[in-house]
Amino acid sequence: SATFQAVAVRFLALLAGCSAEFLVLDPADYREHFVEGWPGPYLNGSGSGEVNESTFEWATQNLPLFDSGDPDLVQAYYYRVKSYKSHIIPTGYADLRHVVSEFGPAVSWGGPYGTINAAAGHHLTEGRWIRDRSYMQELTRFWAGSQVGGGVSGGGGAATVPFEPAIGHFPNGSRGAVANCPYSSWILTGALRAAEVQGDLSLGVDLHGTGVTFADVLADMVQWWDTRSLQLRTDCIIANGGKTFGGDPACLDKPPQDGVPYCYIMADGWDAMEGSVSGPGCRPTIGAMMWSEALAISTIANLTHNTSVGETFQRRADYIQAWYLANLWNPTSQFFGVYKQGAEFSGMGGCTSATLQNKTDPNCCCVTDPHPTGHYANFSTCPPPSPPAPGNATACAAAAVAGTSPRHSSSWECGKAVSVRELLGLGPPYYFGITPRSANGTQYDGMWAQLFDPEGFWADWGPTTVERRTTCFNKTQDMGECNWAGPSWPYETSRVLTGLANFLIDYPEGQAAAAAMTASNFSTLLKTYARSMTRGNATNGSVPWVGENIEPDKGFWVARSIMYRGGDGHIDPKHPWLPAADNPLVDPVNCSACEGTCYDRGWSDDGRKCTNMPKEKAEAIGPCDDGCSCVPPPTSYDYHTHSTISCCHATPSCDKKRLPTADKDRGKDYNHSTFIDIIIAGLVGLRAAFGTTLVLQPLADSSVGPFALDNLYYHGANLTVVWDPQGARWPKVGCAGLCVYVNGTRVANSATLTRLRVTVG
Repeated sequence: SATFQAVAVRFLALLAGCSAEFLVLDPADYREHFVEGWPGPYLNGSGSGEVNESTFEWATQNLPLFDSGDPDLVQAYYYRVKSYKSHIIPTGYADLRHVVSEFGPAVSWGGPYGTINAAAGHHLTEGRWIRDRSYMQELTRFWAGSQVGGGVSGGGGAATVPFEPAIGHFPNGSRGAVANCPYSSWILTGALRAAEVQGDLSLGVDLHGTGVTFADVLADMVQWWDTRSLQLRTDCIIANGGKTFGGDPACLDKPPQDGVPYCYIMADGWDAMEGSVSGPGCRPTIGAMMWSEALAISTIANLTHNTSVGETFQRRADYIQAWYLANLWNPTSQFFGVYKQGAEFSGMGGCTSATLQNKTDPNCCCVTDPHPTGHYANFSTCPPPSPPAPGNATACAAAAVAGTSPRHSSSWECGKAVSVRELLGLGPPYYFGITPRSANGTQYDGMWAQLFDPEGFWADWGPTTVERRTTCFNKTQDMGECNWAGPSWPYETSRVLTGLANFLIDYPEGQAAAAAMTASNFSTLLKTYARSMTRGNATNGSVPWVGENIEPDKGFWVARSIMYRGGDGHIDPKHPWLPAADNPLVDPVNCSACEGTCYDRGWSDDGRKCTNMPKEKAEAIGPCDDGCSCVPPPTSYDYHTHSTISCCHATPSCDKKRLPTADKDRGKDYNHSTFIDIIIAGLVGLRAAFGTTLVLQPLADSSVGPFALDNLYYHGANLTVVWDPQGARWPKVGCAGLCVYVNGTRVANSATLTRLRVTVG
């Protein structure tokens, strides 16, 4: 039967993929990297100072070993392998058995099993190199269904049970939960990248053993893209009279019209970049994502013989790209910036219904015409250009501390891209590839120089999120946990590194040369990124470490430091470095008022004093920790297996103490970026693609030294890449120079680090 054949195919594929044979490196030599520090990957630790045997075994079965002459790269690589494994969460579903979480401890804004769509594209990109393909196949289906609230795909399957490939089901057939998708994301792009490593469009089998492919979830992908575009694209919002849901989809296939913005709007917080200098508007991030998602749908449609859908989405992508390049580019700053058009209409876009009434919204933009007409008739006139918009550093910091700042976006002129340079204008355009390719280079390529300019984005611990020349650089003065006005965020650093790798490898060689970008630029930034994890300072933590954001000049993890000092809104600007225990702005815990099972001042009625909590809520948010606070656990927790001791009787008691925030440890091993993928696809330079030809172009310079990537599973084959210039580092394989092996046989070699093409499959 078809069902039996599908199961048999999957079984044979798993057998073929389980053979992890190392040609160059010995797994025993890398066990030390799986020794736990405190507190160890969440829910996966075996104790401080001990090797996490289960993670070590999983890693050597599923991911290649890596070594190089740079110890920070090696340490960071295995740390990220270990931390990624800790975020693979079992669901209990019979079909979609695992998902990938963002935080370790669950957070209140997360979805089932700790899923959050903001970094789901990173999760798929990072996990695509895992040998067991079921992880990313099932994650793809989970998000394809979540994006449309439960899935629209159907057809086939058992006669009496619906075929629901994008929904998880428990063994009894009941449906599982789906996640929310409020943030910008690039799930389809990440899913397609994973399929390129796999070499085909298979997505495993459903609850009934029926084979699933991308063709089965194509309808979900199309519906999501259409719905999201109606919600966020300005021309559609305008055409539908301000409606962001349920509008006429005819706008999606119309080309840009003169005078009508054709771009995707979003508040910076929903773009995972709260507190940015430029604020809400048509952001280069979401615009490039939606362009890339359209191309992913087009590619999938063409590969599954849905050519009409493929042509439609290629045309839609072309319209988006043309308007993006022409209007999100600021000729003054020579950088992509947030386009302020003053008609965003909704909180998701950052502005409010005031704009519908031709009234100024201070979060939008201003006009330069002293006598504005039409939509902008009642908008405010832009202030004089001195001091430079949007203010000066002192004023920005004072407003941020006082909580009165509208993020300073009211100084931006309507109908233009902002002139401030932010990293969001560099990474995404090249990460997704919306910038054009030309052998002679383009005007956009000059942005790369700012990345390495000490007055631009460069810093010792990672690139800043806004250039230093900007007058509101670091406006929160390290007193805001999640601010994108200065600190270095691995989320964006990893997109910039991937974008730079794309530029150096996938774009014409002359284009990178014209921009003066080389492999040394890539290696320098990659090593800086690695050192932020291996040598950065995490308050009351350990190394290696990756958190939300790191101070670019001082090397401490910002959000964690602030939470241990009392959290957002509890930092005294006159004494900002007081720990929570000595900080008078932090309210003491009143544990003596607690009764019952589990309490936390953050969940109480008045926010200050513990109150009675119903058993249902206690079961929903989990047991108390020893800090007298409740941390919402992953859904996979069984409440009844945990302690129900009251906070009042905790030992030692926390009564009357001033404590760090209840979620102080949320950023440990934060799964909000990539690193494994950057090593494989960037430093080693393996460029996954459908077909039998694999391109390899390493981006290591001499400072990296010899390197080896051993036993990577790609298109059903085991690949090993060795760079050993003199053949002295790993003499047993007899490689002097650059060598590529497929299933143990050398198939290509070169005396220098150069571009190679090999046949796989």
